[in-house]
Amino acid sequence: MTQYIDLHYNEDLSIDNIAQHFNISTGYLSRYFKSHLNVTVKEYLIAVRLKKARQDVLFSNYTILEIAYLHGFPNLKSFINAFKKVYHDTPAKYREKVRK
Repeated sequence: MTQYIDLHYNEDLSIDNIAQHFNISTGYLSRYFKSHLNVTVKEYLIAVRLKKARQDVLFSNYTILEIAYLHGFPNLKSFINAFKKVYHDTPAKYREKVRK
């Protein structure tokens, strides 16, 4: 299941369509992630998106908005908020600090 998310992280994934893909219930999927990975499906998906997006923040010339959409975030605000929560800076400030 994690491999599926890792491959399709930038698509419009939800717990419902992931469970449907594997023909399992959303409850089973949620319990599986909590018991095996100690995170929710949503937390795992966001972590994958952020890890991949961080690479583009650091090494690409894409705008922050382009990076957000390329990596499956529904809007700029959700990307910036998630990024700040993990990396303690906005993507733009993070990029600026690293590139100095």
